[in-house]
Amino acid sequence: MNKMMAEAAEKMGVKIHQGFMTLGRYDAVWISEAPDISGPMRMSMMGADAASSETLVATSYEEAMKWMQ
Repeated sequence: MNKMMAEAAEKMGVKIHQGFMTLGRYDAVWISEAPDISGPMRMSMMGADAASSETLVATSYEEAMKWMQ
């Protein structure tokens, strides 16, 4: 990840933990953390005119089980 991307993410409240370059359907995968979906959503929309993306929201198994109660 370059410095400009890290700074933009930080301004949106997103912490990028790790990035991977991949082969196949997507060229890159970024593991990030944010307090809500707004920061990652804004980040993914920044390049929407030049690329496509898919945002997946993940939670721990334990947290998901709390929601099921």
